Amino acid sequence: MSFETLDREDVEGIHTIDLREKNPKDALKIPSPLMLGTKWTRDNGKTQISYELIAIEDVTIDGKTYQSCYKIKAEAKDGSHSELAWMAVGLGTIKSDSVWSNGRKLSVTLRDFKIGAP
Repeated sequence: MSFETLDREDVEGIHTIDLREKNPKDALKIPSPLMLGTKWTRDNGKTQISYELIAIEDVTIDGKTYQSCYKIKAEAKDGSHSELAWMAVGLGTIKSDSVWSNGRKLSVTLRDFKIGAP
């Protein structure tokens, strides 16, 4: 499974456009400044998602350590799913673990990262 998003950063934080959506819109993904305990919500088109920065920690994937990653907890208001995501500053999401109400689970880790166009 692959998907594409467009992200940009300004004084408000990081904004994203999910190109899987029928009518993609710019939405605030992560507010700025981001500090432990920061909470925010956003609408994903189906339900409202609440987020909280719960930790800042180092994450090692395949022998590479990403320092001071944001550990963010997300929960759907309708109870359909929850997620833990680790975001590396300047890179984005490097790891996530999702669980849906039907028991399905999905774990994603960064495999490769390239700067610039292919």
